[in-house]
Amino acid sequence: AHLQHHRVNACRHAHRASGRVHLLPSSPAKAHSVPSLRPDIRCSRQQSSRAAVQVHATDTAAAAAPAAYSGKGITTLTTFLSQNGATPDMLMLMQALQTASKIIASRVARAGLDDLGAAAASSTSSQSMERDAPKELDVVANEVLKASLASSGVVGVMASEEEDDVVVVDGGDRSKYVVVFDPLDGSSNISASIATGTIFGVYARTPGGSPHADALQPGTSLR
Repeated sequence: AHLQHHRVNACRHAHRASGRVHLLPSSPAKAHSVPSLRPDIRCSRQQSSRAAVQVHATDTAAAAAPAAYSGKGITTLTTFLSQNGATPDMLMLMQALQTASKIIASRVARAGLDDLGAAAASSTSSQSMERDAPKELDVVANEVLKASLASSGVVGVMASEEEDDVVVVDGGDRSKYVVVFDPLDGSSNISASIATGTIFGVYARTPGGSPHADALQPGTSLR
């Protein structure tokens, strides 16, 4: 590089001496020098850099934001009834039935361990020949269902297969529903592990009707 620089200077002096002017190439650019960029290229690179920063910021914000949970795939009884126009009072009634059914199912599952399959002692002689002698589990299921319905606040009259007369809920004069039920159908099959269930029907109370009239409505009036 030193020799080449010396040679170029010598050529310049020679041309000046001859009286001619020539444009001689300047010394070669150093390897580490960077050519200047045109304004449009510099602007384009600045815009690209800003866009990259914005994209990075957007990605960071998206990564930091919690993912939304749709909750789809599970339909509860309350959700189903609400989506199909059930009134708040009907929702209260169905939730009471649902709670009682869960408790009864739990007691049935433990019937063998809790020895609830024996016949209940009855001090009354009002058992009809058409009705099975109640088991202890029948009595338990009946009490659970009555307590749950009465506490709902929307049931005024109940009629149970285990009761000889209708049950009028205390303070339920303004309640609009009547519920008739068999608290534990098929209880005699529990020892054989055959399916059991709770049967119920819901009526609206008749205007000015008696509790018996409320409970003896035809099936076409079921809600």
